[in-house]
Amino acid sequence: MLEHTLSTDFVPGSNQHGAVAGANWAFLLPDLALGTVLWLGTPAPGALRTVIALAGRVTVCGDHAALDALARVENSAAVSFAPFASGETLPCPDASAGLVILAGRQMRQRVGASAALQAEIARVLAPNGAVYYETWTLRRGQPARPILKTLHVAGRFWLTPLVGTMHTAVPAEDRITRRTFVQRALFSPAITVHSLKRMSRRMRQRSERESAGAPEPSSNDVRLSGSGGGLLRRVSARALHALATTEGRLLQRAWGVQRIGTLLAASADRLGDGPPAYLRALAHEAGLNLDGYRWGLWAGGQYSSRKLLFFLFEGDNPSPRYLVKMVRDATFNARLENEARALTLLQALTFSRDYSLPQVVFAGHAGGLALVGQTIIEGTPFLQRTTLRADCPLAGAAIDWLTALGATTADPRPVTPAAAAGVLETLFARFQAVYTLPAAERDFLAGQIARLGEAAGDFPLVFQHGDPGPWNMLVTPDGRVALLDWESAEPRGVPLWDLFYFLRSYAVNAARAEGFADRETGLARYLFAESALGHLVVEVTRAYCAQVQVPTQLIEPLYYTCWMHRALKQSTLLDPARLAQGPYVRLLMRSIAERDAPTLRALFSLR
Repeated sequence: MLEHTLSTDFVPGSNQHGAVAGANWAFLLPDLALGTVLWLGTPAPGALRTVIALAGRVTVCGDHAALDALARVENSAAVSFAPFASGETLPCPDASAGLVILAGRQMRQRVGASAALQAEIARVLAPNGAVYYETWTLRRGQPARPILKTLHVAGRFWLTPLVGTMHTAVPAEDRITRRTFVQRALFSPAITVHSLKRMSRRMRQRSERESAGAPEPSSNDVRLSGSGGGLLRRVSARALHALATTEGRLLQRAWGVQRIGTLLAASADRLGDGPPAYLRALAHEAGLNLDGYRWGLWAGGQYSSRKLLFFLFEGDNPSPRYLVKMVRDATFNARLENEARALTLLQALTFSRDYSLPQVVFAGHAGGLALVGQTIIEGTPFLQRTTLRADCPLAGAAIDWLTALGATTADPRPVTPAAAAGVLETLFARFQAVYTLPAAERDFLAGQIARLGEAAGDFPLVFQHGDPGPWNMLVTPDGRVALLDWESAEPRGVPLWDLFYFLRSYAVNAARAEGFADRETGLARYLFAESALGHLVVEVTRAYCAQVQVPTQLIEPLYYTCWMHRALKQSTLLDPARLAQGPYVRLLMRSIAERDAPTLRALFSLR
């Protein structure tokens, strides 16, 4: 029971917003076993850490000041810093570098203008080595000649956004895939709220350096010091969306400035027809030939847990046939490995014939990172189609999906309530190691687990999705609801938890649609108080218990332990100093305080 959850370490703050790894371009390389890497120029710390994880050794060459600053924040034994020596001699043995990176415009220009430096790169590059660099161009015809003319062009990639960490990569000559990526918003526009914040922060820091001791700026000055900054209040989401839409149209036509990544190879054997060689090799082992497939990479997101997504297209079809999910950090391997196992188990059940599920076509590891290739399910995001009302047919379809998942996959070997309570006590101990609850709330939760353990009959175990929020659902062209992202699945999971989680997330989105941005206000209005959505919660819980054969006396303890479980999982996303402000622990506390609220009272009194 809950094997995946209990095998996971929940470390507060270990997966916070903005701490995403860098160097996404590294996943465009033919092989992720990089060997020795020579980095010419100054890398961003996040990008350097990604490359260190893939390489045996990294040598960074640049100017003294930049290297000293970088060395203060990156002290891995696998990296060394070496200022350029006289004569631009590179500090690597002959034919030793599996990858050479040219970072920044100045370094590209320096290499392009120096025959001696080009000869040095040729000297240190291994026979199967590669060189990667980026340029910006207005060219719409023939590509610019490579900086190192003695090497083979192994790949040219259209990248977005124009600056910063790369999020999108599509082979530059593939207009069909580029158009598909833009149409599906799989690109990062140049102007976003985050880029405006970043620009303002840099301007403010520069101003502070230049005018130290100067008078305070006048009240007419515009700053972006936070989410409520003056300029952000003036720049509406609609305006940013309009800019992104216009940029998307230009990108489809290859107009305007283009960011291009170029991969050069020492050997023509490194050239390939299709996705990166490491993907093709893993697919080939599973009997799937990806040679000649068109492809593109989407690597957006602000969390290190967000996956890299390779979309694979057959022939000239503008719709992808396969999706490859890949972790950026080996810390998250277990999640993707769990998804591959879960989908493989579901594929063997008759349940999968009646409901839309991705099918695993290959899985494995490259560069120590887990990846899984699966079939694509085409559809529209659930939140774009639902009415967010209690009587929404799509909400009903999602609820039926989760209920059928529980009823169809209920384990024929149920555990006793006492055994289930023992597992939840272990989870409760881990929860208490993270969160500090007042004594009354702690005793209440312990009492709910004890009450569960004293229940009569069997405790049914079900196949639990683990994260069935509306954002993980699609509406297929035939009107069915498909459930994606099975990383948190539990083949022997807890009944009702999936249903409660979906209903809570649905209520939050319903409240936002009505203008209640605050989660707690929305939940109080739509979930706790007398409401149509509250009535829906009670009725679908009754139906679930009847179909899955969950004793109704378990509803209350399962409701409270659901939020305990969610709060524990969410702790990795939270600043350790602000754990008490986490949405799920606050929901847990409020549910305890308001357990006599109309919806909760009706829910807990079901018989």
